[in-house]
This record gives sequence, structure tokens and C-alpha cells, in this order.
Amino acid sequence: MDQRLRQLREEFDSGFARPSESQRAEQNITLCFIAAGQRLAAPLTHLQSIAKAGPIVPVPSQAPALLGLTVLRAKLMPVFSLAVLLEVPATPAEVCWLAVLRGRRSAALAVDSLVGYADQEPVQGTPAGALPPHTNGFVQYGDQLHALLDCTGIYDRITQDLPTPTKDQDTRA
Repeated sequence: MDQRLRQLREEFDSGFARPSESQRAEQNITLCFIAAGQRLAAPLTHLQSIAKAGPIVPVPSQAPALLGLTVLRAKLMPVFSLAVLLEVPATPAEVCWLAVLRGRRSAALAVDSLVGYADQEPVQGTPAGALPPHTNGFVQYGDQLHALLDCTGIYDRITQDLPTPTKDQDTRA
């Protein structure tokens, strides 16, 4: 019974995080947010969910971007710093939200605050200055530009630093 309830909850939650096939074909929806003092955006198709952050417990690690572990829906979840990944100075802000990346292994990005959803194509061209690493353009929300994260590149980068799970560990994200 407990397994069935968990399965129903995951299906219900994933329905909000995953646009339907027709929506994907028609729209390029991105979540705009602030992290590491930067205006950023992530395509919804690359996010499994957004969750309110709980306590993050630091753990010894050789992965410089790993902030620590948290528990999200009864699973341990590694939380990564976008400041380190984007090679920008860290800002003293509280992690309020987690952007859980879609993938075989669980991984979340620390987010300071949510801004809103943009439903338009990325802006062509770039403003003055180079794009931070792991970004590939900009989206506009209101009158502000948000750097569009390369979520696939970020996921590949951070999961290479995670220990290889044993066959007994649940690796579903």
C-alpha cells in the first residue's frame, strides 16, 4: 500500500513538472529565478520539480559545488551551488528553493528566490559581457534578462562527482 501511495504521489507531482507533448511542441517555458546573485532560467522540460528547501547538511566531498545533502520526499538529495558551477562569487543568501534536475540520478540546484515563468523563445544575441559557464543564451522576463542554464551540461558535470550507487540504492530521480 505504501509503495502504491508513493507511486501515485510521484505521478501526480510529475504531471506538474512535465509539460505535455503538445505544450512542449508549442511553447518553450522556462522557470526564472535568482541563484548565486544571478538572474537565471531553466527550461521546465529539464526540471523534475521545484521544492521548498529544508535543512542542508554539509558532507565531506571532493565535489566543490556540493553544498550538502537534504531530504526531499523521503530521499536523500545532493544539493549543488550554482555559484561554484557558474564560476561567480557566492552571495550570502539563504537557499529557499531546490530545482530538482530531471535525470537518472537525484540532484538539486540551490535557488534563492523564484521570479516567474517565461513562455517565449530565448533572446537572440547576447548583452555586453560573456555568458557564464553552463549557460547558452538568455530569456526575458518582464524587462529583465535571465541567463538560460544548460541543464544537461550541469547535470552531466555534477553527476560525474557523485559516488556510483550500489545495486541496492534507489537511483530514480
